[in-house]
Amino acid sequence: MKFIFKLSLISSLLFTSIEAKEIILIAFHPSQKAVTEMLRKVLHSNMDFPTEMVQFKELNKPCKRASVSAAHICIKEDGEMEFPIVYTKTMKETLGVFWDDELENN
Repeated sequence: MKFIFKLSLISSLLFTSIEAKEIILIAFHPSQKAVTEMLRKVLHSNMDFPTEMVQFKELNKPCKRASVSAAHICIKEDGEMEFPIVYTKTMKETLGVFWDDELENN
């Protein structure tokens, strides 16, 4: 039952985000393309994270707050990562399907 609830939550987030906003936005400075490609590979290839849940955007000001459903992660020009927006409850409910044990331990 818990699994079905999480799937329906993810589905509703995905369908509303198609029209409104990303679930997870990873914005990066143009100088950080290599780091971003490595992150994309880890998420999608190594961890089987759905491509529909994450949008990567190349921006000159990647940390400028954007409208997102769960999180906005930015990679600045110097390679530092910031989290301008993180909706913890939404992240736990959304990512719980993928990392249930890790989220419950934190």
